[in-house]
Order: sequence, then structure tokens, then C-alpha cells
Amino acid sequence: MLRILQPFELFQKAASSVCIWLNGEPTAIGKRAETIWNDSKYRVATDGAINEIQKRFNDVHWPHIVCGDFDSLDKKIDVKSAE
Repeated sequence: MLRILQPFELFQKAASSVCIWLNGEPTAIGKRAETIWNDSKYRVATDGAINEIQKRFNDVHWPHIVCGDFDSLDKKIDVKSAE
């Protein structure tokens, strides 16, 4: 059985994808990445990524799941009341 891999298909079908936001250089996340993040069915972020997501609160959606040991999470961010 021949299976054709199409790794860039997620750019066209983000609504059925999972997007994971890892720690990294904040300037590396541009508008295209924000669009993929916002359009994804499920959004997963590391605790360190939450700080950057909070800064972009007006442009990006909150993740469905946050994972990590929460040592790098800004103490001012209230994740318990996040929607």
C-alpha cells in the first residue's frame, strides 16, 4: 500500500490539527505561526511559552493544555481562571 506523505498539509487544514507552542525565541513566532495556532483544533503550550502567549493576548488564543513543571511561568499569570 502506497502512502503519500504531505507534511505541509497542516497549513491548509489547521482546523483538524494540534499545534504545540514550545519555548523559544519570541521573534521566531510570526503572523503565519499565530494563524496556525489560532486555527488549530487543539493548542498545547509549555509553561515557558505561556509568558509569550500572555504578551500576545489580543492576537492569539489561550491553549487547551499547558504542560511542564511550571517553574518558568510568570507568577502574575492566573492559569486557574483561564478560559
